[in-house]
Amino acid sequence: MNIPYDYYKNKKLIYFGFPSYSSISKKLNGRCNKMSSIRESAKAYESPATKNITDLKEVSTEMDITEKEFTDKDGKPFKVNLVSINDEEYRIPNSVLRDLKTIISDRPEITKFKVAKTGSGMQTSYTVIPLD
Repeated sequence: MNIPYDYYKNKKLIYFGFPSYSSISKKLNGRCNKMSSIRESAKAYESPATKNITDLKEVSTEMDITEKEFTDKDGKPFKVNLVSINDEEYRIPNSVLRDLKTIISDRPEITKFKVAKTGSGMQTSYTVIPLD
């Protein structure tokens, strides 16, 4: 039996067996988040952004790298290399991997490095600096 939404929309919580909003939370054993206003949510909102490997003080050559696909503003897909540290994703530009390949072929014992960045936008360049 389908009951129209209008039948329920003006009913009080008590009609559904809940004397208050806090009783709903208790019934769910705390499995729901505290309600907040749109204003509070807007103030707390942080746009998800991928950080850059240059934000790290040092990087291990043994870290796992993943490839993630994104879509640009024109709807074209592109892939990005990422490393994850403490649930934060850091982008690794292809030029960093290219330079690191050269350094590792010359110094295979290297285990840590850092990356310096100069410029911005399409004029950005990265310098890989071996640390050991």
